Amino acid sequence: MILSGSDAKAGKRTLSVRLGDKRSRALFISLTIASLAASVATVLLTTPWLWLCLAMVPLLVMADAPVLRGATGLGLIRSLKLVGLGQLAGAIGFFVGAALSLL
Repeated sequence: MILSGSDAKAGKRTLSVRLGDKRSRALFISLTIASLAASVATVLLTTPWLWLCLAMVPLLVMADAPVLRGATGLGLIRSLKLVGLGQLAGAIGFFVGAALSLL
């Protein structure tokens, strides 16, 4: 996905190069959806306080938008940053929710 065309020309064998642009983008979107699905499943199996983990949703949606629009190269750096921040927000939400459930 990120610079996969230039990576392939340089002889790199990254996952993105091996999958190609379309499948790399599909994998990126699939992994963000899987993250959300796992979070919801955890909430349903444990305590409703863990719904706080959904603080990551807006960040993941903003991260997926450029990928779906076909951004390339440096245009995808923001997506990677937002995914990291989204996962951090989700982890903090899980922690706070778990702590509140113990009170």
